[in-house]
Amino acid sequence: MSRLVVSILSLALAAGCASWSGPPRAEPFRISDVAAQGDATRRASTRLVLRGLEADAGPDRGRARALYQRALQVDPTNPYAFLALARQAAERGDAAGVSYVDQAQTLLALEEAPEGAHLHARGLRGVLERRSELLREVGARAPESWADGRLDARELR
Repeated sequence: MSRLVVSILSLALAAGCASWSGPPRAEPFRISDVAAQGDATRRASTRLVLRGLEADAGPDRGRARALYQRALQVDPTNPYAFLALARQAAERGDAAGVSYVDQAQTLLALEEAPEGAHLHARGLRGVLERRSELLREVGARAPESWADGRLDARELR
């Protein structure tokens, strides 16, 4: 009888392992998903971030940065403005962007933001700190945005 139980458990474990497909995927996240959330100040700040991401997707990166900074003047607790600044720094290869990731992660945790926003912050940290394990993690969990190891303005918008 005990051999039968062990055999059944072994088969169940083997079947469970065979069907496991890696870490669970997160829902794709874009800042436009949360643009209508929060008070009037947050919504105004987030609209500025979205305008900045539009500019960042084109040739006007300087205007984009000015819009992100204006968004922080309107609402200094907007984690999405810090995410956008970190994304821009990552694209430039500017390791100083880690401070933006730090701010974004702190604020995202306080707000209980969507999991996808947290994954974007982790991925940006991976790019800025050149940590391939973070990029592999976010690539597996959010492949729609991170399969290529980067987050462009359109993917964040």
